[in-house]
Amino acid sequence: MEDAWTVAHSSTSEYKERGSRFLGFLYPVSNRGEIDRQLQALRVTYADSRHICYAWRLGTDALANDAGEPAHSAGAPILRALRSAGITHALLVVVRYFGGTKLGIPGLIQAYGETARLAIVCNSLQRWEPRITLKVTFAYSQTSAATQIAHVLGARLVGAVYTDLCVQLWNIPEQQLLMAAHALQEATITFEQACEDSAPLS
Repeated sequence: MEDAWTVAHSSTSEYKERGSRFLGFLYPVSNRGEIDRQLQALRVTYADSRHICYAWRLGTDALANDAGEPAHSAGAPILRALRSAGITHALLVVVRYFGGTKLGIPGLIQAYGETARLAIVCNSLQRWEPRITLKVTFAYSQTSAATQIAHVLGARLVGAVYTDLCVQLWNIPEQQLLMAAHALQEATITFEQACEDSAPLS
């Protein structure tokens, strides 16, 4: 794959232009399921905003969404920012609060592009590597051991439900699978590989 970089963590940015406020949100993602969950969470949190525009890249797959802004004035500059930085497996969202003054298409392109760029600048890049998702089940008494293993593996928690047992979705580097299997078996923690686009557990 030509682009072999992704972002190391989530980051945010803010940009203001003639009264409008633009908030940028950049996330590392591994699959469409993660993208959909992040977008849904932002739509709930920023339900009072005018537009929630975004772009994502997963290897050769990519999508840009203008979310009601004029065609190619929002999603396209966001996607262009990801491509310019050589970033894959990432979701970049820009939330707009309208300030009462229309910016015009050139102004929108500039504002969305700059907000996206600032979110990238506030992050750090790392080599992209294939990742897999594990469904991990353990007793509450094993929480400390599970947390330590997750930390060592560099796992991202992408879903969880807590009833009589703890069930979590861990997204880990594929090359860590053997280490994960050994560590979890040693701790007598049950696990299985989950579907890449697993629905949230809670």
